[in-house]
Amino acid sequence: MTGANRGIGEALVDALVATTGDVPVLVNNVGVAGHMGGAFTDADGISKGRTEMEVNVFGPCARTQAFAPVLARM
Repeated sequence: MTGANRGIGEALVDALVATTGDVPVLVNNVGVAGHMGGAFTDADGISKGRTEMEVNVFGPCARTQAFAPVLARM
């Protein structure tokens, strides 16, 4: 549903609702681990941390925001 910097496709949400009729529950079942950590001097540490935050924090927020209008109708 999401991709690196692509966001949630509004067309995908519309297609899901058109196919199923509604979305009574949204499960945010995604996550990555292990990108952060390691030596403080690791040159890629910040970049790896941003990747992990994008998936684990901002990904669920983006999905919830995309489906919020549908969920609000329930």
